[in-house]
Amino acid sequence: MSAFNGTYVFEVPTSSVFSQLQPLLNFMLILLAATLLVIGLIAFFATRQMVNPLVDLSNKARRYANGDFSQKANITRSDEIGLLANSFNNMVDQLSTFYQNLESRVATRTEGLRTSLEIGQQAVASATHNEIFQKTVDQVTEKLGYTYAAIYSLDSAGKNLRLVADSSKVSEGLPQRNLVLPLDNTSLVGWVA
Repeated sequence: MSAFNGTYVFEVPTSSVFSQLQPLLNFMLILLAATLLVIGLIAFFATRQMVNPLVDLSNKARRYANGDFSQKANITRSDEIGLLANSFNNMVDQLSTFYQNLESRVATRTEGLRTSLEIGQQAVASATHNEIFQKTVDQVTEKLGYTYAAIYSLDSAGKNLRLVADSSKVSEGLPQRNLVLPLDNTSLVGWVA
């Protein structure tokens, strides 16, 4: 046999090739569409699972900042979002306690100022200095609950203090009226003055 040096050329009509590829192409397009749909659904639900708790927490923080102190985060997760919700609840508890303590202190101070104002108003309604002094110490022991209150006056030389008014809930061991104390450290009143 002799060797044949030649080229073979086959001619296949394109319609024949494409007719066999068409079902495969359709299957691949359907598979691509289904894959994109599944990926889209997974992305939607995963994003929703992550974003909704953060949006809810953000809304609760905004309502809390606007004065609704009943806001608490619902902790249903143990991941980072659950940790964030737990931290938010701890912050809410601490701020609520701080706010209540602050309101209580403000109310106490306001009551103290109101009482001081009442004492001052009642005292200045008197005609003489001695009446003003006496009403002041009486009101201090009565309204502020002190056991003893006294007013000392500085003499014209500026060297001695004289007891001009006092009031007490006890009757024993009280200083005598017109008691004179030197303005020095020999007595507590003289040292403080």
